[in-house]
Amino acid sequence: MRLVNIPPAMVSQAWVDGAHQLGKACERSGGEITGDQLKEQIEAGEWTLLATVDDAGRPAGWAAVGVQQRPNLRALYVQAIYAPGATSVQAFELLGEFGRHNGCQVIRGACGPGVARLWARRFAARAVYTTMEIAL
Repeated sequence: MRLVNIPPAMVSQAWVDGAHQLGKACERSGGEITGDQLKEQIEAGEWTLLATVDDAGRPAGWAAVGVQQRPNLRALYVQAIYAPGATSVQAFELLGEFGRHNGCQVIRGACGPGVARLWARRFAARAVYTTMEIAL
């Protein structure tokens, strides 16, 4: 398996090839973003589209990521990820390699309780903070 960085000019083709599945990940955002809006942001260069490609050259998974620079930390932020097996150790090793190549010290991402438990169990992920919301 390898990780492929999809250039913004190729996002529409990638969407046809399966990246549209990131819309399913967006559905868990509670209306914060739709798959179509994520596609527009990727095409505008606000997020980077990555594909995990299997040994036969077929896309096996998709992720929209971005580098976040904080005063004391550089993080690879996973905005959306979708793929059967996307939480495999190998997939996250590839994301980690991509992050390190971009100067990141950590991988971060917002997720619900189920995914948080999975990341904690599978990758020894720890909660940094919890985002709460109050409707106005």
